[in-house]
Amino acid sequence: MNKSLLNKLVLSFVLISISLHAGVIKPEQAQQHRDILVVAGNRSSYYMLKDESLVYKVKGPQRIKIYSLAALTRNGSKSNDFEFEIQLNGNQPLQAHHQQQVSKAVKSPEHPNHFYTKSARDYVNIPAGVNEITLRPKKKSNPVLIRIVEDAGGVRGKRKRVDALSEQSPVKLVSNGKS
Repeated sequence: MNKSLLNKLVLSFVLISISLHAGVIKPEQAQQHRDILVVAGNRSSYYMLKDESLVYKVKGPQRIKIYSLAALTRNGSKSNDFEFEIQLNGNQPLQAHHQQQVSKAVKSPEHPNHFYTKSARDYVNIPAGVNEITLRPKKKSNPVLIRIVEDAGGVRGKRKRVDALSEQSPVKLVSNGKS
């Protein structure tokens, strides 16, 4: 009985420590770029990517999820384009280009007259060690709001993608005759 109780306590401690470790990753100089958005009734911190780059220090190995949405001054178009660059450790930057519709579920207490698009999601695999991720705005794009979280789950759904940050060619996997 005591060994079973001890195993349960150790397991619960491990699960609690894992859940406390996962969370939002903040950029350097986070307070300068921070914006609070209310997404479907939940307050979340996003960081503005407009004139300056956002720099993150991330410990790997892990996978991160980048939520991005555009800030709009008017609700004119059904779909809106926005883009930015993702660079890991000074390597070749990845181009993130998204086209999203305006969302009625996203509001800002600080900017009540602004409109926001639905969130786009990008996944990036982070190698072992301490890594530097730089997000750069594109000149022609609308201001982009960014939120980066540690991703504990797998990729599900059509709109999500995983980007490899190496120059190796992708490997084709075959399962049950399907590639």
